[in-house]
Amino acid sequence: MPRLRSSPLFPDKVLTLDVDGLPLQAHGEQPGVAYNGHVKAPIHYPLIASCGETGDMLAARLREGNASPAAEAPEWIPQVVAEAERHLCDKARVRVDAGFTDGRTLDALDEQGIAFMGRLRENPRLQRMAQPYLQPGPGRPPKGPREHVIEATY
Repeated sequence: MPRLRSSPLFPDKVLTLDVDGLPLQAHGEQPGVAYNGHVKAPIHYPLIASCGETGDMLAARLREGNASPAAEAPEWIPQVVAEAERHLCDKARVRVDAGFTDGRTLDALDEQGIAFMGRLRENPRLQRMAQPYLQPGPGRPPKGPREHVIEATY
């Protein structure tokens, strides 16, 4: 990973680890292959950690095909963060999809002081809280996309 260590993409020496499950279709009877109802195929379902800034794959953990999205993540993600901080950056933060925003995974990241961002599944209470902010502002629509940020406690 010398290319990543010397990259000008990390001026603050902060790296974003993008963690996802990657369904890999299997053909045959390899150990760990299982039918996954979501994918509707026999698969392996490894966890993958890639560099959010470059897309480089940094780590993987093979799991059985019928594993839940966050299976093994609470134990594995802190290990990957520790290795990234040991070899690639001063500080690593984590980005996860909605399948990883279960209590165990987020608690594990919190306990280790790991900064994270995760997409939440649709939530009626959060939708009600956001409703006042979803209306477009007065005047003509902008030529480019708008981004509004609010802070709320849930």
